[in-house]
Amino acid sequence: MKRVFDKYKNQHFLTFYNRTESKLFKDYKHIKSNIEFAAYKNKYQTVSFISPTSGEGKTTTCCHLALTFAREGKNVLLIDGNLNHPMLNKIFHVKNDYGLSNVLVGQKKLSESINTTQFESLKLLTSGPTMANFNPILQSSAMDHLIGEVKEKFDFIFIDNPPVLDSDTGKIIASKSDGTVLVVRDHKTDINEMLEAKRVLDAYAVNLIGVIFNGKKLSIKDRLIRA
Repeated sequence: MKRVFDKYKNQHFLTFYNRTESKLFKDYKHIKSNIEFAAYKNKYQTVSFISPTSGEGKTTTCCHLALTFAREGKNVLLIDGNLNHPMLNKIFHVKNDYGLSNVLVGQKKLSESINTTQFESLKLLTSGPTMANFNPILQSSAMDHLIGEVKEKFDFIFIDNPPVLDSDTGKIIASKSDGTVLVVRDHKTDINEMLEAKRVLDAYAVNLIGVIFNGKKLSIKDRLIRA
């Protein structure tokens, strides 16, 4: 089931990347414009994507936006910060023998760990192997150094984080990013969980630059208007 899902996701993103006339691509292009405006105004390069809990479309949203920026000519690095449950290596069919975790502990150089993808201008840094008690390393200067290094090499860096209410990892990485986008899902995200996520992000001094309301079903009238 997982392999079928991963194959479906990969094909979906290939179609998305190549069909720039589609409504979905145009929707993400609109979000891209908003992020670019904030980035230009505030000199943002690193953007974290996080959700209150799992299953809210955070990873899919992050990938769509990374592909939109890449398709529009930006040099983009996608980082899998979900160290316990990585997904990006599966979606993009890249090995995860080493990645973010190895770079941060000094086992690999960043230049050795960045992967190409089948999409022009989009590179991927996978999570790497899971390591026990990894959060102190994320809080260390090693993470600051890595972020500084990738900022010199890429126009934008998008980081897919674990849900904010599931672990401290996502909060830590988000706090080191220039800006963070909270992804919530219609009929999935509980309002109290969303408010708690906002409270926790504020406590970690995370710069929340926007909320994406994901999965809203259109009425027949809305579909006719947007057709």
